[in-house]
Amino acid sequence: MSQTAQPENGREVPTLEATKLAVFGAEGSFSEQAALSYAEREGLNLELEHHDTVGAVMDAVGRSACLGVIPIANTLGGLVRASFEAMGSRTFLPRGQISLDINHCLVVARPGLGRQDITQVVSHPQALVQCERFLDRDLPGVPRLEWSDTASAAKSLAEGVLEATSAVIASPRAAALFRLSVWKENIQDSLHNKTTFLVIGAS
Repeated sequence: MSQTAQPENGREVPTLEATKLAVFGAEGSFSEQAALSYAEREGLNLELEHHDTVGAVMDAVGRSACLGVIPIANTLGGLVRASFEAMGSRTFLPRGQISLDINHCLVVARPGLGRQDITQVVSHPQALVQCERFLDRDLPGVPRLEWSDTASAAKSLAEGVLEATSAVIASPRAAALFRLSVWKENIQDSLHNKTTFLVIGAS
């Protein structure tokens, strides 16, 4: 659907109406990246809604949002349990899929933080699994704390919710958005790390 913008040189300029799309995670999440890829592929003008859980994304579809994007499987971490649990208790229509290359970074609050200074690694459970070999090799014995999503962990570190000695696994985009320092790039256990996202609509 299109709207009409203000006349330009006496002619009306058509503009695309924004499609509201619900995504899992904070700004800078991989679900957000998948939504942007879907919008580019389909020629959509998006207005994004960010939600803390997959269930909240699904509940928003058909109410405040037209579509939703949720992660369903990863080549390293397997099926995303939270997504399948949410899908099992709700009705929806699949509208498409997006496969996204997942490149994880270990990010910290300040540059120069030494290996011995890192007191915990924080991220979504899937990200922790996808980077398990790196963590075992480079940060053995450092506690791992599960967080709601990778971007929310980065945001919490930037805002001081997490201790400044924490390290977070997140996307390069999240690191840049929240002005965090990249400690190491591409820490996933395989360079061929992909997540499949499902685009859903109301039933």
